[in-house]
Amino acid sequence: MYRINCWWTALLTLPFGIATLIAPGFVFAQFGMALDPVAQGVARGYGATALAVGFAALLLRGAEERPVQRGFLIAALVFNLAELAAQGMIWHDGLANGQILGTIGGHAIGAVLAGVGLTRLRRA
Repeated sequence: MYRINCWWTALLTLPFGIATLIAPGFVFAQFGMALDPVAQGVARGYGATALAVGFAALLLRGAEERPVQRGFLIAALVFNLAELAAQGMIWHDGLANGQILGTIGGHAIGAVLAGVGLTRLRRA
């Protein structure tokens, strides 16, 4: 379950992070959101963070140490719950089109995977 969490996190974050660093206006336009130059700069920072999270997931996927696995799973849970809250508010406020429901769903799956991973780690 731990490795699945790592791969899922990388899948969610790496493509988004790379694309947002290169073309934030284009990426956010897919969600019906227009970014001014300042917002594009902020979005690039968000993309850099997503890229770092994805690389951490890939680099840690082979970790066998329980404290490392537990730390990553807690971080993945917090990340996905925070994204669910942020993107849920964006959706609720009508700031994005229906495309955001896909990312909301992806983060919901990530939160469940992390929660299950933590539960299984405790039992083992």
